[in-house]
Formats: sequence, structure tokens, C-alpha cells
Amino acid sequence: MRRARLTGIIVGLVVVLLNIGIVVGIVVGLEGTPTTRDSSSSSSSIDPAPTTSGTQSEQSMPSPREVLARRQEPSVVVLGSDEGVGETGWVDRLGSVVVDRGRTVEYARLSPDDPTKYAGAVRSGDGRRLGLRNASVSGSSLSYAKNRSAFLVPKDADVVLISYQPARTKGLSGQLSALVRAVESQAPKAVVALVVGPDQGTPSYAQVRAAQRRWASRQGIPSVDIGKAFDSAQGALLLDPASQSGLTSTGADVWAQAVADFLLGRVAASPPPASSLTPEATESDPISSSITTPPPTSEPVTTDAPPPVVTSTPAPTVPAPVYPGPVDPGPVDPGPVDPTTDPQPSSTGSDPTSTSSDGGEPSSSSDAEESSSTDESPTSLSESTADISDTATM
Repeated sequence: MRRARLTGIIVGLVVVLLNIGIVVGIVVGLEGTPTTRDSSSSSSSIDPAPTTSGTQSEQSMPSPREVLARRQEPSVVVLGSDEGVGETGWVDRLGSVVVDRGRTVEYARLSPDDPTKYAGAVRSGDGRRLGLRNASVSGSSLSYAKNRSAFLVPKDADVVLISYQPARTKGLSGQLSALVRAVESQAPKAVVALVVGPDQGTPSYAQVRAAQRRWASRQGIPSVDIGKAFDSAQGALLLDPASQSGLTSTGADVWAQAVADFLLGRVAASPPPASSLTPEATESDPISSSITTPPPTSEPVTTDAPPPVVTSTPAPTVPAPVYPGPVDPGPVDPGPVDPTTDPQPSSTGSDPTSTSSDGGEPSSSSDAEESSSTDESPTSLSESTADISDTATM
């Protein structure tokens, strides 16, 4: 009896221990599986780890502009697709823009007949040398550039521009990160930058542009947005699907100018010539050359300055001729008169009706004339008498 009980107890303990072992095994197994997943997920997340370390090194490294300004004979490599291919592409135009800014450009591009080798380099311009290698291939992709990086990117490259415009965002971040790692392994001293293409009006391109900008910001990769430069050139025809690069001459020029500003800095606009500011000014008139005439306005313009006082010089006057006034003749002294003789009235013409003076009566006209002479005679007689008296007294 006792032995049977002891055997039952032992069997019960064994069963309990087995159950405990089973539970522990299950728990360990369950806990081991997440640990394995964590390690696998961490190994899968190790993929961008070099990019993260690369990002930290990129942040400590100078910008592309600083590299090109500091190094004596820097070189730039462009990894891209159709937009940079051929004479209508923006990379060819970039070489001309750099030459216009006073640099010597040694330009090499892939041979049109055999894209597995570079054509001979062409040098042009004067000034500090800048090497420009165009590794753009029509129809190529980010994966193509990664696989061909050992050939496309020289080991002494200073700046590498990535200029691809994928049609979709699927796998874009991983492809960009893989290309950056390939470039860094080929040219450890190179600074990598991203060229974000313009928006071509489709939702897919807008999404690609946004994904590229997010990736560059997250990885600390410097970037230049060509879409902003195209937006500033409103009204101009920039895209041409019929051309090899898909760009017009104006579009390639706008693209190249934006990249040149990104690499070399903006060029200050030169002031317009003085002749365009004051077309009326001449060299002989320095005062008028500094005066600009304001454009006419429809509203009157008032100023605080008083109006100018206009003074006029009177015209010389010619005096009118002066005519002498009437002269009053003084009194005429008559000659000496004999006091013994009486003055006789002057005779007038005889009237046919009058009679002779010897005894006949005078006519009526004679009487009238005599009375008239009698009326006038007293003044003259009195004046004569006064003169005679003055003569006698003397």
C-alpha cells in the first residue's frame, strides 16, 4: 500500500517536471523567435547603415561649391540619362556656361558610337581648369550607373552629380542609396549631389520629385531643384519631346545655368550701361547724363518747391516824336504914326450899286463895312494912342 502510494507520488512529480520542461521549452522557443527576427531585421536595416555613416561623413565634408573653389584642378562627373545626352543636353551646355564664367573646361563624354568608352576630351576657355565628364546614357537607370560605376566614375573625381528622373517611386530610395555607396567606394573623396529634374506635369513625376527631395534631406545629400529654375522661366518653351534630350535649347540653358549656380555660385548681374539709363545724355553734358526723366503720369505731380519766377526784360521803347506846340506871337510894335493924320479906313471893293464918293450917299454894304471897321478900331486906336503917348514922353 505504502509502496503503491510512493510510486504514485513519484509518477506525479515526474509528470509535473515534464510539464514544467515543456512549458519552459515553449517559452524559450517563443522568445527565441522574436530574437531571431530582431537580428534579421537589424541585418536588413544594416543596408542603409553605410549610408548613415556616409551621411555623417558627408555632413562633415565640404559642399560641392567649396570643393570646386578650394581644389586647384577639380573634376565633376555627371551620372544621368536622356536629359544630359548629346548636343541638346544640359551637360554640354554646362560646359559652355562654365567657360563663359572665366574657367577652362576639359570636357569628355561617352562616345555616341560606343558608350563603353569615353571620347577624346576637348579643352576650351581660359582660367582655372575644371574637368567635366558626361556619363549620361540614353535609357539608362540608377541600377545601370551602379553596375558601371567603376568605369563611369574616375577614382580622382571631386564631385559626382546624380541626375536620373525615374518614372515611379517604387524602390527609388534603395536604388539611390546603392548608387551612392558604389560611388563612394570608387571615389572615396568625391562629394555626391542630387539633381532633381523638373516637373513634367504628370502625377508620377511630381511624386518622384517629392521622393527624391525627401531622400536627399534624410541622407544629408546636397541637391539642386531644376523645377524651381523652370518655374522662374515661365512662358518659355523648355521641353521638346522630339529632341534627343527632351529639352529645347532654352530648356538646356536654364538647366545648365541652375547647375552652374549650384556648383560655382551665382554671378552678380552687371549694371546696365549709362546710355540705357539716360538715352538723352551725351559725353559733353555730364550734368544731364546723371539726370533721369521720370515717366509721364496721368495724375498731376505736386512738389514742395515754389514755382520758378519768370522775369521778362522789357523791350526797348522808342520815344514818339514831339511836335512843337502853337507859338503865340508877341505884340508887334507899329511904326511911328503922324499924330496930325487920322487913319483912314481901308476901302473895299466897290459894289455896283454904290455911288461915287463925291457927294453921293454910301451904299448899304459900305455902311456895314464901315460899322464893322468902326467896332474893331477902338482897340487898335487906343493901343496906337498909348504908343504915341509913350513916344512923346520919351
